[in-house]
Amino acid sequence: MKKLLYLIAVFVFVFGVYACGGNSGEEEVYQLEKLKAEAQKAEDKIGIKPELATDADLKAIINEHEEVVQYFRENFAYLEEKESPEQSEIYASNMAGESLLRAGQLYIQVGDTAKAKESFADFELIFHHNPEQQQYAWIQLALFFDSERKAEKVEQIYNKLIETYYPPVDTLNRPDMDIIGLPHDLAAFFHAVENEEKAQLYSQKAIDYYNELRDKYPETVTWMIATRLLAETYRAIDQPQTAIELLRSVVDNTTGTMSRGAMMLAAQTFFEDLNKPDSAVKYYRRVLDYGVDSLYGPTALMQLGNVLLLERDFEDARDVFNQLLDLRYAAEQHPVAQRMVAISYEEQKNYDQAQDAYIAITEKYPSHSVAYEAFLYLPEFFEKQGKKQLEEQWYNRAEGFFIDMQHDYPEKPVGAAAQEYLARLYIKYDQWDDAVRALKKLPEEYDQYRFAADAYFRIGAIFQNKLEQPDSARVYYEKQIDSYPGIRPSELAKRSIETL
Repeated sequence: MKKLLYLIAVFVFVFGVYACGGNSGEEEVYQLEKLKAEAQKAEDKIGIKPELATDADLKAIINEHEEVVQYFRENFAYLEEKESPEQSEIYASNMAGESLLRAGQLYIQVGDTAKAKESFADFELIFHHNPEQQQYAWIQLALFFDSERKAEKVEQIYNKLIETYYPPVDTLNRPDMDIIGLPHDLAAFFHAVENEEKAQLYSQKAIDYYNELRDKYPETVTWMIATRLLAETYRAIDQPQTAIELLRSVVDNTTGTMSRGAMMLAAQTFFEDLNKPDSAVKYYRRVLDYGVDSLYGPTALMQLGNVLLLERDFEDARDVFNQLLDLRYAAEQHPVAQRMVAISYEEQKNYDQAQDAYIAITEKYPSHSVAYEAFLYLPEFFEKQGKKQLEEQWYNRAEGFFIDMQHDYPEKPVGAAAQEYLARLYIKYDQWDDAVRALKKLPEEYDQYRFAADAYFRIGAIFQNKLEQPDSARVYYEKQIDSYPGIRPSELAKRSIETL
């Protein structure tokens, strides 16, 4: 019934458009809408129990959305040259654009990042009147290229986003949070890839950009966000005191005091940049004065606990982490908080309590990366104490856990992570033949996941440096270069070949 009403509403909309002087494309819009409704129907069918959806189910939905896009390309290609499309044509363009973006999202879900990138890259070639959707497509592409450290592509897309969507505010002077942070992020990217010339260039551009927004939009949320991002930019170029002064000017209009977001960043600046842990603790506690169940409460607790732990105030640190563990709505932070409790006990040499806390991680959060790290670490934990039997026992338990997870979640992110950690376990304990076999499975069975991107390089390094088999090392270095061109591990593989 809901779908029938939806189609009736669409028909009324289209009829109204053409009754008011539309064009001869009524049938094309109607057919496009029918295709889109079929794609939505397929999604609704698996939406009842999405956890049961297979990759085949998702790929079938992708095909439905791609049919929508193909029909649009065949019947609305003339829009590329049209400067002022009719309302019905914009409607059709947005409908098909939504399908292309949805196909990209589903490709990510099934682990096919290559096809996802292709979908997002095709967007600007097909659609020319969908600015909001184009923004999303560019942002997704930028995230892919950022993860691959493809500097030229990141620079190109970020600059297009910054220029196309300036100023990053709506008609009520509210900031577009997807855009306003990009100048800072672009400078941070070049800091991360150690291109200091471009890092300085884009840091200065970010400073100019945020100062311009501060001048244009005083006493608005945009001013507050621009000020915080300006402070973060100054931190990145080693001017923390300037950052602190800016943050102190960010006042919450409802309280008349420094905003909690600004206090959080100030605390981080005091601790990380100015080496003033007492000031950091003071600011975190000021945030928590508003209540641990406030918006910033869980993050403030986590960061305060970390400061106290690094300052070796173990009992206070554990009190803070336990407060966080008591917050049901902050469950996503519980695995890390539990790990910090374990570390605090170990740092105090309270090994029995540390052991209990580490094992609790493996039992409470088995599919979380923190549990993977705990399994990887526990053999070493017992080795440090000279407990050989427990070391061997936990090595075998870790190996069995990773193998079981890989078998239980084939072709899924959890399975890919388990295979990666199995390889790390073998590498950590010098099991080189097993490590090679484990690493080979990453590109063979999990090639769409990030763990696969440097597997051939790591195999080459094992053959070169551990097994002293240069011919085999060359084979895998060349596989790395051929399979994953343009990324940093492939560049390292080229350099390594020269040393054989």
